[in-house]
Amino acid sequence: TYDGATMQYWQDGIPQPVPRDTGVKMGMLPPTAAVTIGDKFVGLIDGVRIYKEALAPYQIMALYNAPNVDLSTVVKPAPMCSGLEADYSFEGDAFDASGNYRQARSDKGTLMYRPGLNGGKAAFFNGQTRLKIDAFKKFVWSDKFSVSLWYSRTGGWKSYQGLVNNGFFKQGSWEVRLSGDTPKAEAAQIGRASCRERV
Repeated sequence: TYDGATMQYWQDGIPQPVPRDTGVKMGMLPPTAAVTIGDKFVGLIDGVRIYKEALAPYQIMALYNAPNVDLSTVVKPAPMCSGLEADYSFEGDAFDASGNYRQARSDKGTLMYRPGLNGGKAAFFNGQTRLKIDAFKKFVWSDKFSVSLWYSRTGGWKSYQGLVNNGFFKQGSWEVRLSGDTPKAEAAQIGRASCRERV
């Protein structure tokens, strides 16, 4: 999650050091790219949610403890999170359950489903499969946002794998990815010079 100044990275409900190569500058590129889920990724992805605000630690923990929780019902006591932009639970389809109707479509390969969170399903990506969400092509990303997801990497240990992004390197402004530098590295990386300042 990113609040415009500070990046927070959480894994399994625990705050983690933000990877050194994170180079996130929100809103520096024109909002022309579609969001991508599963770019060269091998494994399962489930519960992808995109918010238009930075999540507080108590909200992040609520998602960890109950991935399908409605954050507007979670109290700190704190203000309600009304900024859910997309919600892909992958229960046999790639529909957006947020009410914003940003449906995902497969533009590479056929999407399959396997057991995922809490006895439900997860989208299975084989390294060739990829989803595109064209409704995000003109989306204006602010300087504050959060991406929440569950993943289980099952292969392709030595290659870069994109989990969720709106482009890579010069073609996007943000990404959540897995590095191929360390075999079986489970840490997701965020950013990495995937944005440039716009003049």
